[in-house]
Amino acid sequence: MSELSVLAVHGVGAGEGAARKGFSKELKRLVFPDETEADRRWHECVWEDLNDTIDKHISGILKEAIKEYELPSEPGGDGKLKKVWSTVKPFLANFVLNVLGKFAETALDIALDFVLYLDSQQGRKVRDRLRTRIAEVADSNPNGIVLAAHSLGSVIAYDVLAEAHLNGEELPVKYLVTFGSPLEWTHDLRKTEEKEECKFTSIGRIPWLNFYYKEDYVTRNKKLSKEKFKEVDNVLLPLPQTESSFATMKSHCAYWTDERLAKRLQEIVER
Repeated sequence: MSELSVLAVHGVGAGEGAARKGFSKELKRLVFPDETEADRRWHECVWEDLNDTIDKHISGILKEAIKEYELPSEPGGDGKLKKVWSTVKPFLANFVLNVLGKFAETALDIALDFVLYLDSQQGRKVRDRLRTRIAEVADSNPNGIVLAAHSLGSVIAYDVLAEAHLNGEELPVKYLVTFGSPLEWTHDLRKTEEKEECKFTSIGRIPWLNFYYKEDYVTRNKKLSKEKFKEVDNVLLPLPQTESSFATMKSHCAYWTDERLAKRLQEIVER
């Protein structure tokens, strides 16, 4: 039996990249119930910190723009009600404005992760981060690695493997497991814009399982095309009952706690 290590790759998120450490702990616990074994064989690749400087710059611009629309406190008018309203009105308006600003900041942060990665220069930095982590994990476990990648992380993992295959390079990755993958539409987008990464068309003989929920909006509610990704084997998972409410909102993150996905991953690493 060959004991493989797992290297988890996260998708998009909000906030500073350093805060993503431990993002895969729920799935880690399901795959490796023994804590000692988990610490030895489960690893993570955090890449979002590469965008932190740009995120902070954009966030600063957004905050300055919001200040332009904040209402100043008004002097009290005649009568108690007018005086109360003159105090409450700017408070309520500014509260709503700041809530909307926080929402816009989070949405922009998430969108930027996609945009920045699909930019060739920034995408190269992220792929280099994953390649470095693959080499580091391989040093501690020569048996090989399973890449477990979520959302945009699946695009990053695929690109690294496909680029290595294109260049005739053999990486110590024995299996690719993706879930919530937007590869279908990022592939189409790159083709439309004639991106250099369109050359990444095959990961060679590496087995590949792709898990998806039909409710997942990021995957466009469908499996990856075998015509575009000939190595992929798609696995449709019914959304867990615990995630049935607000399914569209929750489905994209539910993979991390899905016991069926964990069981398949467990079978792979213990082969």
